[in-house]
Amino acid sequence: MPRTKRPLAESDPNASSSRRTRSKVAKSNESEGVENAAPIQAKKPSNKKEDVVKVSNGGDQEPEGYASKTNGELAFMLRERGLPYNGIKSVLIGRLEDFDEKQKSNISKPGAPGGKAGESTSAEPILDEGNSEADSLRRQTDFASKDNSKLRLMLEARKLPVSGTRDELIARLEQNPIVDYDQYTPNELSAMAMRRKMRQGAAGPKASKIARLRQNDELKRDTGNSQEDTLYIGLSSMEMIMGLLHQEQVSASRGDYSFVKHYRNSGKILDDMLTERNLSDAGTMAAKMDRLRADDAGRETPFVSPFWQEKVKPAQAEWDQLRLAFEAATGRTLVSARADLNEEDMILKSDPLYAHK
Repeated sequence: MPRTKRPLAESDPNASSSRRTRSKVAKSNESEGVENAAPIQAKKPSNKKEDVVKVSNGGDQEPEGYASKTNGELAFMLRERGLPYNGIKSVLIGRLEDFDEKQKSNISKPGAPGGKAGESTSAEPILDEGNSEADSLRRQTDFASKDNSKLRLMLEARKLPVSGTRDELIARLEQNPIVDYDQYTPNELSAMAMRRKMRQGAAGPKASKIARLRQNDELKRDTGNSQEDTLYIGLSSMEMIMGLLHQEQVSASRGDYSFVKHYRNSGKILDDMLTERNLSDAGTMAAKMDRLRADDAGRETPFVSPFWQEKVKPAQAEWDQLRLAFEAATGRTLVSARADLNEEDMILKSDPLYAHK
């Protein structure tokens, strides 16, 4: 006959009473208060290195030091802060550190009037490495002063259409003044620099390439356009010749005829000047110059020789012809090619990161 299991209460008659007894004891201990409770042991701090987490103010990791940056990166950071960016690496780092200290001094101290601790009292934002686009916008480039080829080049960098009239190109750039060179790879930036014939344009880190391209954007012309470069050189040469002739004329009006020594036919030039005044052309070169000075001294107004007019006239005619070709190609009115090139040289010489052929 199979065995039958007895109910739990029957198998252990003391089980139920035992549970009731333990419950009463627990309630009794709670009512007695915490003074009879066992003290809680404080957990000892761990000495393990993995438990220690170093954070800077605000919980962010501290920025990487300037010493780890390249000269090109340091120069780019200085340029974005509106600071000089020439010199050796230690000088560049010093400028950045001084700038950081000045920015910290703009933060009000605790209890200072006009602000709370940690709030900046300066109205100007602190520039950082990622503020290059805002910096370009603040400069407000004068697109109307650029050649047509340069306008198209700047539109290409912005990935915008390059077709249309000059006014349309300018309007398109004015609506999109910011160029994001950061979107390009280093190889693409190098290709842009080479397209503009920028010396060492493909060298250096990405930040240096971007700095060179931004500097090139400040120029009026497309430095990679050979046809327009020839026009600039021709116009500049004619302007130089006319400028020298003007200086000679001014010197002659002051009695200084020494400039004729720079001409191969200096003797004939002096003879022609004497003949124009009905003076004798006999004697040495020094005697001829003295004769011209004596004649100048006896005149109430300086004698205007046709010599310079004959020299200036062909140079002026060639300049006018080149100017028409220039304005047709560039789309803008030319005042002086030499002035434009001198302005360009000043921009290039002020930036050690940039140079072009």
